Amino acid sequence: MPLKGYVCPPGGEEPGRQNELEYCLTGCQLPCVTPPLLAAMWKADTTNYHQGDYISASMLAGSGCSRQVMFERYEDFYEQPTRRYWAFRGTHAHSIVEGAADLIAPYGWLQEIRMSTTLTYDLAAPVFDEHGQWTGDFDSTKDLEIVVRGTCDAYDPVRRVLVDCKSMSDKKVDMMIKGSTPGTYSKNLQDSWVAQLNIYRYLIARTPIPSEIRATFRELNLPLPRGKHFPAPTRLFIQGIAMMSHPVSGSRLDVRARGQTTLYDIDHVPVWSMQETEDFIRPRALEWYKALNLKKMPPVVPKDKDWLCRSCAFNGHHCHPEEERAKVSGA
Repeated sequence: MPLKGYVCPPGGEEPGRQNELEYCLTGCQLPCVTPPLLAAMWKADTTNYHQGDYISASMLAGSGCSRQVMFERYEDFYEQPTRRYWAFRGTHAHSIVEGAADLIAPYGWLQEIRMSTTLTYDLAAPVFDEHGQWTGDFDSTKDLEIVVRGTCDAYDPVRRVLVDCKSMSDKKVDMMIKGSTPGTYSKNLQDSWVAQLNIYRYLIARTPIPSEIRATFRELNLPLPRGKHFPAPTRLFIQGIAMMSHPVSGSRLDVRARGQTTLYDIDHVPVWSMQETEDFIRPRALEWYKALNLKKMPPVVPKDKDWLCRSCAFNGHHCHPEEERAKVSGA
């Protein structure tokens, strides 16, 4: 990502000032984040493999702003450290879970599986120059191909169970447990979560099993299907990870408050058919491809998601969301 540096937050040395990383680490006299943590955040941010034209399952599932993602991929920017912290915290939580790989591997669990599949469209393929830039032309003799990728947190191909860990705030956990913000598919689970898990299921069923994994399973005397690809998961789970709670989909959780215990049933992640999932993926992958490869500007987020704009580093610079929404509404 082209994150150039950080912006002094309110209460900083000079609120609003843009700083290079080196200054934040060595020169700031009123640090908002200590150098060790800030450096770790920077490294996690700038070494993230979600760069360039990479299209992931989480992007297809949709929950944020497509335009912001596009800008972060191709435009240099500065941002307050606090606004980059949540993504770092999620990475940190995942790394802790990954640290137990050696304990669960003998039972068939695999972690951090890189998955991908290529979608072919009955559309002419764009022509790119030697620098990877679109020339504005299309080659009608070639079909458009779009690669969709993802990395699943944990999968057991023997029992066909797939788990996705979600780092979240305690407020988000409370909403998940009590079902206070129901989605289209579940009273407890966000639509984007359900979509992402089903996209992972679709991708893993199209990912070849590496020969080293086959060899390991034979050594462990664990059964593995003979097919070329991993078997499709039949059960999907979302594991919430917050500061004080860890709810999991498809479970019953007891919550104690004011001396009373209340049991809450958390919905299972619904499993879509492969065709339903592909129908969901195809149009979204095409829109992401156009944005990241052909530089077609995604639409501004609607008014009910304008909270995303309030904390966006590009608001007022590359993007003017209120003006665009006003034009669309005719106000």
